[in-house]
Amino acid sequence: MKALLALATALCSVVANGQTWRALGRGTVGPTEVQTLFSDSISGRLLAGGTFLHILNEEDTVLGFGQAAWNGHRWDSLATRIQPYGGGEAAMQTYWFLHFQGELYACGNFPLPLPDGEWSHNLARLNTQTQRWESLGCHLPLLTGIQTLVPKTPQGILYATGYWGNSEEFCTLPQSCVFRYDGNAFHTWEPFNQIPQDNGNYVGLIFEYQGMTYLTGSVRDPLGPGDVTFLRHNGTAWEHVPGWNTLSPIKEVFIHNDTLYVAGAFRQATGGPGNLIACFDGQNWNDMGGGLAYPPVPMSGTAWDMKWWHGKLLVSGFFSRAGGVPCSSIASWNGQQWCSFPGGIRWNFNSQPTISEMAIWRDSLYVCGGINTVDGD
Repeated sequence: MKALLALATALCSVVANGQTWRALGRGTVGPTEVQTLFSDSISGRLLAGGTFLHILNEEDTVLGFGQAAWNGHRWDSLATRIQPYGGGEAAMQTYWFLHFQGELYACGNFPLPLPDGEWSHNLARLNTQTQRWESLGCHLPLLTGIQTLVPKTPQGILYATGYWGNSEEFCTLPQSCVFRYDGNAFHTWEPFNQIPQDNGNYVGLIFEYQGMTYLTGSVRDPLGPGDVTFLRHNGTAWEHVPGWNTLSPIKEVFIHNDTLYVAGAFRQATGGPGNLIACFDGQNWNDMGGGLAYPPVPMSGTAWDMKWWHGKLLVSGFFSRAGGVPCSSIASWNGQQWCSFPGGIRWNFNSQPTISEMAIWRDSLYVCGGINTVDGD
């Protein structure tokens, strides 16, 4: 008999009578997780992605291949399934979903079977008429280093980003870590040609802020020797971001009221402007009350996601203190101080105490990660 073990459970915070938590279904099957959540205004559903093959309702099991949709009552498959070669049960991973030009996109590490019998990889767009995932104008090879679409909240231009390795096979374009997408085809992004070529180059996020284009990742420094993890392009040339003096990675960015919030694994001890999180006005940084930490294992914490909800910035990740306040991998910032969330979260025995991502859907907060129980549920 196959063992069933729900390692990842999405939770809903109900605010009508104070903040309480409840589980959505019974989690996933096997050593897998829900790792991303997305409020899909097109379909009106909450989408989940991750490494799971199956996800459990109270009465049945849904085969999802790393993707599922919640309608407020139950999980169901999301469109036609992204699936491995031959229909086997190989691990799948969906990194995240996003909207661009009124359509739903997904990115991750997955093969995509196409109607012509060919396969494409990592990036897909949903055809709402056929409810099938489609390629983005060309078939992407198995070993392409390009695996992500950014920014996660598009600002008019969508980019495909990733590693330098094998990107020469990406849609027959010259090798790069960044390609611009216009809704129909990929194109070379000229500013990246100003960055020295290197097999170790990696680009994560690209976004616009105060009239400049910012880039995160780990690339050769176009202004001197060594590598750099945060740059901005002024329309003519690349600049160092003022006050950023660390090689530690940025995992997420968020812009609200002309303030840029940056989250990741950086620390003041290694040259960061804060601990796991900081905010920026274009020239100066604020460490946001000392930031976040995981004291049981110093230098190990990471902030993974940020959302704005009810006038506060919510942050989730792998940490147990926010500005000195004890918390369970999620906290809120009101501009002056940190607050924790109620509820007794218990983590699965083989998972880090991590809330991977959050979503705001129907004015409630949903979170996912390696959660075993919360408030006994």
